[in-house]
Formats: sequence, C-alpha cells, structure tokens
Amino acid sequence: MLHLWKSSHYQYKGDRSLLFIATYDRQNSVWKKANKLEDEDMLRKIRGPDGNKCTDMIADDFRYHRNCMNFYLTRRVHKQEKTSTDTIQYDAALTQLVSRIDEPLFRDGAIFFVTALRDEFRKYLENHGVDDVNSYRSQSLVARLKRHYEVDGNCKIMVVPQKGCSSLVCSAELNIGCMLTKLKELKETAEEAEYEEESDDEVTPDDTIVSSYNTAKRIRMELQDQRKAEKQALKAAREARSSSASGSQQMPESETEDPSLQLEISYLEVSRRVSCNLYNHLAWLITDASPEVGEDGRVKVSPKQHEQVLNLAQDVCQTVAGMDWI
Repeated sequence: MLHLWKSSHYQYKGDRSLLFIATYDRQNSVWKKANKLEDEDMLRKIRGPDGNKCTDMIADDFRYHRNCMNFYLTRRVHKQEKTSTDTIQYDAALTQLVSRIDEPLFRDGAIFFVTALRDEFRKYLENHGVDDVNSYRSQSLVARLKRHYEVDGNCKIMVVPQKGCSSLVCSAELNIGCMLTKLKELKETAEEAEYEEESDDEVTPDDTIVSSYNTAKRIRMELQDQRKAEKQALKAAREARSSSASGSQQMPESETEDPSLQLEISYLEVSRRVSCNLYNHLAWLITDASPEVGEDGRVKVSPKQHEQVLNLAQDVCQTVAGMDWI
C-alpha cells in the first residue's frame, strides 16, 4: 500500500480517511496531471517499470486523502516559456487571436472550436520562428484566454466540453438554444479536422465545473426575473379587479370541467411558463434527446417524457424562485 501524499503535504481540515484508487479514470487523471505539472516526485511514485506508462495503482493499493486529491487535480500549471523572445511571440499570438475573435464572440454570439483556435495560435508561432509549436496544447490556450477575459473575478467567456470532439469557446452570456443552433451551423461549414478532440488533452474538472456553474446561474437568474414579472402582472390584475364592477358569480359544481381536462390544461399552463433553457436542460439531463431544437426553441421528446420534464421544472421553479403553480 502506498500513500500518494503524506498527511502533512496539504494542510486541510476535515475528513482525513484514506481512500483506495478504485478506477482507471482516477489513475489516468493523476498520471496526466503529474506529467502536466512535471512533478518528478509524484512521477517517481507512479511510473511503471518501462518508465513511460503509469503503474497499476489499483493493483498496488494506492491510497489518497480526498482533499489532497482534489487540490492536486485542480492545481494550475505554471510553466515559464523557453526564452524572452518566445514569451513575446506567445503574447503577440494571443493579441492577434483575440483581435480576430473578440467582436464575433460578444457582438455576434459566435462560437469557436478550441482546437481550431489552437491551430491558428500554433500557425502564428510557427510563422514567427518559434520551435516545436505542435507541443502547445489546447488547455494551455484555454488558460491564456481565460486570464485575458477575466474581469473582476468573472470570466467573460465560457469553455463548454463536448464528448468526442473539441470543446467550444463562446460568450458567457450566450444561452443554450443559441449555442446549439450556432454549433450545428459551425459543424456544417467546418472541416472535421477542425473540431477533432485532442486525444492527449483531458477535459479538466475545472472546465466542467465552470460550464455547469454558468448554466445553473443563467437559468436561476432567468427564473427569478420571470417570477418578478409575474408578481408585477398579478398585482396589476388585482388592482384592476378591485376597481371594476363586482366579480363574476362562482360556477355551479355541476358545470365544473372534467378532471382529466383540468390536468391537460394545467400541463399546458406549466409548459407556457417554463423557459426553454430550463426545459432543454432538464430534458437533456433525463432523456437521450438530440441537441437539435424545434421552431419553438425546445428539444423534441415523447409525451411521457414531456410530462416528466414539466414535473421536474415545477419543483425547480418553486425551489429557486418560489413560483406558484395553482
């Protein structure tokens, strides 16, 4: 049994219990991170007999502290460029790239494949005499772009991981529906090589967290704004009724609508009030719906799945914004 970190290596309070490395995904994450950080101390522990691959950490009963693992996998790579001349060229390449994508990103709502931007960045470096440009990775470019677009602790861009192909870069203000529409358009015009996944670049936990966070916050703000608008409309309606003539008489019980019809109407009302962003987000979460949306801005699901999505949406709206449904 081998501990990846000594208990005093990272000073964290909380659970100090040791966990086994139980999956090869976890093993590969540590191996890739150690290589990116050029962490020789860690690599000596986990390097296999041939020196080029990771040892079998599951079979060797490697253990770790949860907090230490989380800290290690989210550490930033601080890598100095080889020469001051190279540093100038890297900065110039970023300036050139930003000058091209800045206006489309924020004025037109454009999206870009990270690998296509990386290739453009490499091309600039190659044309200006920088050696070994193919060693420059997508994640390094993403880190540069995030630093450039960070304002007061908030990043103006969002990096959206995709399974099986390159991640996307877009404005943090772009909604999900527009993003999917533009992605479809981009794939129709781009060469397949432009959005191939970079096989030795992993989707980092940070990217997934940021993408999920931005989506959740955007939907939350949308629901809260909707609730405020509904409260204002309800207040106006009540004021109008109070100043009008006496209200209509209550309908006799014998003339009330059939319960099944009331249920159908309630689903129609919920569907009207649930935003497309929330509907699509929940639909993709619980079904295998495709990324395409219809003319109404929503993904296509079966009637049963539609009701499941609406039921979940009611709970979310009630919890997030206190929206009433009856």
